[in-house]
Amino acid sequence: MDPLTSLVLTLTLCAIGFYVLYWIVRKAVAHGIRDARVTRAAKPEDTARTAHQR
Repeated sequence: MDPLTSLVLTLTLCAIGFYVLYWIVRKAVAHGIRDARVTRAAKPEDTARTAHQR
């Protein structure tokens, strides 16, 4: 494999890897936000009490 082909292949694989990592992090953050909203909606009195105690 010549150097140019090797470089293009490496850059392509890195781009694919970063894109997959981006989607994994994006889905994880969205899931965490959704989980926090559900938890906060389930216990509004605990959240309010904790905020006033600080």
